[in-house]
Order: sequence, then C-alpha cells, then structure tokens
Amino acid sequence: MILDISRKLHLEQRHLLGNWATDLCRKISMQSPSMAREVVKLAVHLTPAPDDMILVCEIAAELKKLMNSGKDISRDSSDTFHIVNCKTKSSLAAVCLQMVELSLTELDWGLGKLKAMLTLGYSSANIDEDQPADERTQRLALEEALYTRSTLVVHALSSFAHMSLKGRL
Repeated sequence: MILDISRKLHLEQRHLLGNWATDLCRKISMQSPSMAREVVKLAVHLTPAPDDMILVCEIAAELKKLMNSGKDISRDSSDTFHIVNCKTKSSLAAVCLQMVELSLTELDWGLGKLKAMLTLGYSSANIDEDQPADERTQRLALEEALYTRSTLVVHALSSFAHMSLKGRL
C-alpha cells in the first residue's frame, strides 16, 4: 500500500515525505522490530531513487558497525540511525535485503529495456549517429540510472558480506 501511495505522489512531495521518514529513522529509537521495520520501509519507499538505495546503504553500514562491534557492550545502537539497535538489527537487515532484491528486479527490467533500445531497429555499426537525439538521451539516462543503481546495490551487499565474514577471518 505504501509503495502504491508513494508512486502517486509528485516528486517534490515524495522527497519531502521521504526526508521526514528518514529523519524519524535517524532521531527516534524503537525497541519493536516490527515497528522499526515498517518505519524504515516507509522511509525507503517514500524516498525517490537513487536516494532510496543510498538510505539502504547507510542503514546497512550502520548494521555492519553494530553487528561487528562484537561483545562491545557500550555499543548497543547506532549513533547515526537511532532506529538501528540490538533489538531491531535482524528485522532491519531483512528490510535492507528485501530492498536490494527489489532493486535487482528493477535492474533486470532496466537491462532488458536497454537491450531492446540497442537492438530494435538499430543494426548500424554506429548507433549514436543513427538514433534520434531524444532516444539517445533516453538511452544515456537509462544507462546512468542502471549504473548508479547497480553501484548502490553492490555497496549495500558489501556491508552484508563484511558482517558475514567478520567472524570467519
């Protein structure tokens, strides 16, 4: 339901609401994993791309710090995102991985669209010369969006890789 509502908002409204929800994640401490999960989902879904994945990366980095702090009792919550703490860490890790999975689905769709743009009707050796300027601009924008999204997915997943490898090295 949140995703449907967020898609119907104008970009400016979505950005304002996303900032508000992100501020909640930064300033409010919650002990309920289910409430924390829903607030983070709200923040991510209301934040326009690519800032949504930047938020996921930031939360994943805070989870990594918290989970890698080991037996350091003085660190039971994040200094940056107060919603990230010992009680909510597993739930929020699941949310971050769910957002990464959604991004991978979007990347798959975008790559298919890019492939279609490159192969449909353009069989010449130099695609840029034969394509109309607006189609070339659309293709370049899609390439940039795919690059940005895939880079952010890698950053988010790298935090999880560090969490998994910390105890095994």
